[in-house]
Amino acid sequence: MSEEQMYLSLIEKRDAIYGFITSPSEKIGAVHSNAAALPYEFYERASSMALNIDPNDYNFIGVDASELNAAVQEFKFLSMKYDKVAGKFSAKELARANSLLMQLDQIVNTEWNALSCWDDTIYPTEQVEWDSAWLTKAIAFLEAGNLNSAINELWNVGLTWNSFFDYEVWNYENDRHAPGALNLNWGGQGHLAPFVDIYGPFVSLQEKAAAGGSQNVAWEIGELQKVVDSEKLELEKRVGIEYQQVVQVNGWLNELIVLATT
Repeated sequence: MSEEQMYLSLIEKRDAIYGFITSPSEKIGAVHSNAAALPYEFYERASSMALNIDPNDYNFIGVDASELNAAVQEFKFLSMKYDKVAGKFSAKELARANSLLMQLDQIVNTEWNALSCWDDTIYPTEQVEWDSAWLTKAIAFLEAGNLNSAINELWNVGLTWNSFFDYEVWNYENDRHAPGALNLNWGGQGHLAPFVDIYGPFVSLQEKAAAGGSQNVAWEIGELQKVVDSEKLELEKRVGIEYQQVVQVNGWLNELIVLATT
């Protein structure tokens, strides 16, 4: 694979374009020569992550992200400290520092990248969080008898917007983008979320809304609730993984700060 084909996060792409970091091959060369510390800065990534982890958003869907949020805030603080002392390693500490930086890079710029259903680079928790929130709002609208508002929320969930196809075509498209799909290339370098299947209740609600009048939507609410419950479990799992990764990153940053200041 050529250097140009290597996967970069949005932050790395921007930095590469504007010359804020060296190319991947230059990073690797620095490690082998141990002539200098790799030119990584982490504060911008930490700030981005802090903006995307709001415990209130998670509380709305019944998932506790307080530990993750606290770890991310610590990551932001440590990143600011590290960026101020980066490059001040003694010659004897460079090999260890660069080894730690390469491990950090693996998590920060690979493990924390996913692709949304709209082809945006996101964090691995985000698609599941968004889907859970839209589903939760939709159920509340249905319970209040507001079918059209519920449909508007559900349209956002996963690939539901493709439901103008019949189910066979839609399901093929959904399966083709699933994590672990055969010959997966779309989003395969990130951590895809499973795109949920709410085709049946969504199409049913569209038909009932078009018919007008008072409609019984108990079946649709029940089906959507099953999906919400499953999504919450998936989100809790992803929040837990991300929390452990942030804790690991914070440990490495602490070690780097000590190496650079002693």
